[in-house]
Amino acid sequence: NFKEDDVFVYIQMKLYEKSLAGWLKELPSFRPRPQMKSWFKQIVTAVQYLHEKEIIHRDLKPDNIMFVENDRIKLCDLGIATERTFENGEEISTLRSHIYTALYMSPEQKSSIPIYSSKTDIFALGLILSELCVVMNDDERKKIFDGYRKGESQKHIFDDEETAKFVAFIAEQNSKKRPTCGVILDHPFL
Repeated sequence: NFKEDDVFVYIQMKLYEKSLAGWLKELPSFRPRPQMKSWFKQIVTAVQYLHEKEIIHRDLKPDNIMFVENDRIKLCDLGIATERTFENGEEISTLRSHIYTALYMSPEQKSSIPIYSSKTDIFALGLILSELCVVMNDDERKKIFDGYRKGESQKHIFDDEETAKFVAFIAEQNSKKRPTCGVILDHPFL
C-alpha cells in the first residue's frame, strides 16, 4: 500500500522483527550449512522472481532480507529497484544512477560510469552467501568483498573447496560470466 502527498510517498509494509543482518550479528559463530543453503535458495528464488518481472533490486544486503514465520525469507526495500532493459531479446547493460549500499556493490556499480544489468544483483548474492558461510567481522568483510570486486581468489576463507568455488562462480568480477538465478538454483551445491 502507498499514500502520496505533494512531497512524499509513504510506503506501508508489514513489520518484520528479524533481518538476516540481525541474525548474523546475534549468532556470529553459528553457521549450520543445511540452514544456510535453505536460506540462500529462498533468497535466490525471490531475486529470480524479481528478474522474471524485469526488476533489478539494486540493494541486496542482509538488512533487506527479513525472516518471517518458520524461517521463511522475504526481500524488502525495493526503493531503488529499476526495470531491466532488453534489446533484440537480450538484456543489455544500461546507465544507472550511483544509488547503492557501497559494501555490497558490484564492480560495475563502482565504476565512474555505472552501467549494469540484473547481474549486479547476482554479484551481491555471492557476497551474501560468503557471509552466510563464513564468520567475519566488519574489517574482514570489507577486505573479502573488495577482493571479489578485484577478481581476487578468496578461497582461503572457506573450510571447503566446494563452497569457495560456488561463491566465486556467483561473485565473478566479470558480469558477463555471472550465472542467472536459474543456473544458481540448478547448481548441485544447492
